[in-house]
Amino acid sequence: MRAPDLLRFARDAATGNPLRTSLLVLAMAIGVAAVVVLTALGDGARRPSAATWSSSCRGARRRAASIPPTPSPARRGT
Repeated sequence: MRAPDLLRFARDAATGNPLRTSLLVLAMAIGVAAVVVLTALGDGARRPSAATWSSSCRGARRRAASIPPTPSPARRGT
């Protein structure tokens, strides 16, 4: 099929059953809105936890730097 035939076929399908077309458009709008909301919620939840983790990790690195390293056990057989 050529492009004009495909466009005509799509137009006829959309205008031939307007209820199905409007429900499909509504479902697509709800799907897009759900993705946007979930992305915003995930980003909003990530920012405070990232700040908390980064500040606690900085403190852990400082504490780890003040602890002297433990000697490794002697190797057996060498």
